[in-house]
Amino acid sequence: SGERGYETWARYVLGGIAAAADPPDLETAFSSYEQAKTLAQELGMRPLLARCHLGLGTLYRIIISIVLGVLLLLASVGYNKYRDRIREIIAT
Repeated sequence: SGERGYETWARYVLGGIAAAADPPDLETAFSSYEQAKTLAQELGMRPLLARCHLGLGTLYRIIISIVLGVLLLLASVGYNKYRDRIREIIAT
């Protein structure tokens, strides 16, 4: 169980490193956190399990920020493309 515990911590740390990269390696981070979470649950490592959930939550926050940025960019492009038509509709 000791070696599996070290493996669990190593996967958690790998997830943190991948998440902190610039830009974040989301695929590696998710995979590492999920693997660490599964092992932590099997081994009864509840504090580490909580840390894995926190790390995953942080990744979801990063993804939500990226998606929001893309949506705002698309809205801006759409507005600029159809700005005159939008003004006509609003004016009537």
